[in-house]
Amino acid sequence: MTGATGVAGPALVNLLLEKGYDVRIFSRHCASSNDFSEAVERFQGDLLDRRAVSMALKDVHGVFHLAAKLHDTKGLCQDDEEYRRINVKGTDILAGEARAAGVTRLVFFSTINVYGCSGRNEIFHEASPVHPRDRYSRSKLEAEKLVLGAGQDGVDGFSAVVLRVAAVYGKRMKGNYKTLAFYLKMGGFLLFGDGENKRTLVFDKDLAAAALLALEHPRARGEIYNITDGYVHSFNGIVSSMCRSLGRKDSFLKVPEKLVGLIARLENKVPFSLGLSRFSRMAEKQMESIAVSGEKVQRELGFAPGYDLSKGWRELAGEVKER
Repeated sequence: MTGATGVAGPALVNLLLEKGYDVRIFSRHCASSNDFSEAVERFQGDLLDRRAVSMALKDVHGVFHLAAKLHDTKGLCQDDEEYRRINVKGTDILAGEARAAGVTRLVFFSTINVYGCSGRNEIFHEASPVHPRDRYSRSKLEAEKLVLGAGQDGVDGFSAVVLRVAAVYGKRMKGNYKTLAFYLKMGGFLLFGDGENKRTLVFDKDLAAAALLALEHPRARGEIYNITDGYVHSFNGIVSSMCRSLGRKDSFLKVPEKLVGLIARLENKVPFSLGLSRFSRMAEKQMESIAVSGEKVQRELGFAPGYDLSKGWRELAGEVKER
């Protein structure tokens, strides 16, 4: 497994150990990680180092590829090539070496962001057109094509599965939902718009269960699956569920969408409007919709999500309160 030290990795490692698998993780920093038991074999190396990748794949039958350069939420990376180097070239090296090593299945973790934003009444399926809007999602879509292409002819028994993963929340969550949980815990939160925009999430333990099915199920060969908790949520619904788990009221200062639009228009007219620019980006991100169906993986592989929002956020409530 690559990317085992990330958001979804530990839950998947734990499930694999529980099911009796021998697990080897490949990472630049795994030797010093305290996240895993002694039962996990560690191989420290760089995904762009073809020789290291080849050595790590010795006697391996299945690969989970989670490692990636993720969303640049701080706007520090403006270089498409950095995303392509890690997310595309690194994936290409791994897929090629996995096939050469006799791996029978590679499960590639992609993202539902390849679809772009959805309309208020629009729900994306695996056959929906893709419209990646940023460097991250463009690089993941390119990597998807490489992975599926490598396993297309079935030579040497190698096959690949692509998982387009919804926003993951769990013990190691990062990014927007971690920030949202922090602000809700502290009691300060701005709700932009009416909060009825749509979102799709998945709990880390459910993602692990779906990934294991993708590895084991013969029907999964060469397929793309959206991985979700089985629901499409409103942003209001997500926030309300988080508030209930934290034992606080879900009442906030609301910023009407018209006011958000007015501030966005002022951004280009006011000199040195860095604060307005940040406000606009934050509001736009919160108000966007991405609604995705997870029905295909349930129908074809028998995936049954075990965590709805209420159960998921209740399980995380203690950790959120302690942070």
